[in-house]
Amino acid sequence: MAFVQFYKHFDQPVPRAQALLDSTVSEVRDQKAVHICYVYNASQLVANLRGQPGVKVSDVQIQRFVSKEIEDLAKFRREDGGFSTLLAGGPANRFELATDRPVSNADAGGLALLTRNTLHKLLGGEVPKLPAVASRHLFDSSAAADGPSSATQ
Repeated sequence: MAFVQFYKHFDQPVPRAQALLDSTVSEVRDQKAVHICYVYNASQLVANLRGQPGVKVSDVQIQRFVSKEIEDLAKFRREDGGFSTLLAGGPANRFELATDRPVSNADAGGLALLTRNTLHKLLGGEVPKLPAVASRHLFDSSAAADGPSSATQ
């Protein structure tokens, strides 16, 4: 995606932009995403290439691409509501020890949110606000009035 921005900076079209877009869409359709960056990078690349001169992509192609991206992104969702960088176990990033199962991490959560926003924009709509946090907060209003619970003291 940085190279697309590079060409935009100099008001130049991306060379072979249509081939890059077609290749990206084909890759997403035919390959299994094993790392969340695969999903994020593809969405960013398609979004940036879509507006390039000479690039043609139909609404149907975009809808299929977005559907597959959503399907792939959902595979990285963990039971705790977060997202994992990897589908299989291993270190989520260079600071974590390898585990035998995927774990949620902030990097993956950020990439999932950015991907979500990009997919909404690809469909031509506004990015909806995220729903409010569930009623279970770390400190709810009744606990705040009473001070910390005995469990935290």
